[in-house]
Order: sequence, then C-alpha cells, then structure tokens
Amino acid sequence: MALETVKRALLTGVGSMHVQKMTNGDLVSSSVKPTYDEKTFATPSVQKLGTALTIVDKKVYLSNQLHTLIKKITKAELTLDAGYFPEGLAEELQGMKKVGEKGAWAMPSNPKPIPFRLGVPFTDENNNSQIFNFPYCFLTPVEQSAETEGEDYNEQIKQFKIEALPLPFEVEIDGHKDKYVFHQVDLSNADSAAYYDEKKLLQQGWFDAETLDAAKK
Repeated sequence: MALETVKRALLTGVGSMHVQKMTNGDLVSSSVKPTYDEKTFATPSVQKLGTALTIVDKKVYLSNQLHTLIKKITKAELTLDAGYFPEGLAEELQGMKKVGEKGAWAMPSNPKPIPFRLGVPFTDENNNSQIFNFPYCFLTPVEQSAETEGEDYNEQIKQFKIEALPLPFEVEIDGHKDKYVFHQVDLSNADSAAYYDEKKLLQQGWFDAETLDAAKK
C-alpha cells in the first residue's frame, strides 16, 4: 500500500467574466449545435460568483433492496455579485426592450430573455486558473437598488441571478450522449496549461470535443 501526500494551491480570486450571446437560441436542439455571436464581452467587474446545482435524486427499490440510484442535474443557479455588465447588455439579455437610440430601456410584463454563454476564470495563489464555461445561460430580471452617499460612500455592487441550464445539444463523451450544464479546464495542471490557451478558452468557449480542440495553443 502506497501513501501519496498531495498539496495544491488554494483558490484566491476570480477574474473577468466573459459573455457571448447565443445567436440560434430558438433553434438549438439535441441535434443542432449552438452558435454564438462573433463578439465576446470581457468585463473586469466581478466581486463574487457562487454556484448551486439543482440535483434530483431518485432511489429505486426492487426485491426489497436498493436497485438503482438515479441522479439528475437540472440546472445550476449562479449568483453573480458584480459592479456592472457592459452598457446595455444586461438589459438586452434579461429581455428588456430598447426605446429609441439613446440608451432608454423598458421592461415588458412578459420579457423574453436571450440565451448566452458565460466563461469565468477562478484564480489560485500561484496565479494559475481554473476556467469554467456555462454554455446555456439565462439572466433573471435584475432588481434595482441604491443607497445614499454620506460622509463615506460605498461601492454599490449589484447581484445578478443567472440560470445555467443543460445545453439542449447532446454531446457524446465516452460513447454516451448527454446534455451538459457546464465544462471546466484546470490550468493549474501542467499538461493542461501546456496544451490549452486560456484566452481562447474564455473568448471562444467550448461545449464539445471539437470546440475544445479549437482552444489549443
């Protein structure tokens, strides 16, 4: 019996969020790949990002014993504390309507949000990154609040609620097709860092082997 002591760097920060609008959200399906806008918005405004997975467990008993444990992840609920989104982007993504051409927006009673991709690097004490990519996200309508300035004033950080759902396009991994909620690449691993380009992972995103391969150095 062998004993291996493993010590890894601790996560210490979070970098810029990368947002890319999906252009065929109404068409993407189990057999139709998603397509994204050519422009990716990189915004250095993130204070904190929390992720909560919604997991459904079902235990199936047969012949008086546990036969099967069925586990399904239905979504990831992201809580993003950030100073801002790019101008007009949060309004557009949550389904607000643009009024005129001078930065006016209106919230309809039945907003239709635009799906998007979110990429974020978590950084560690050695300045390496773990890249997380959520390919199918929806921004919940944002609540508005502000507070007065006094002798001192505080930066006013908004909280954005994002639902990351399983991408409808089915991806085959290890001979099995499934729908995936998020993907990650750990660039603190020397082999991964030598193989993948961090900027490409964040700017292009990925959702299958082909798009991941496009992020090679």
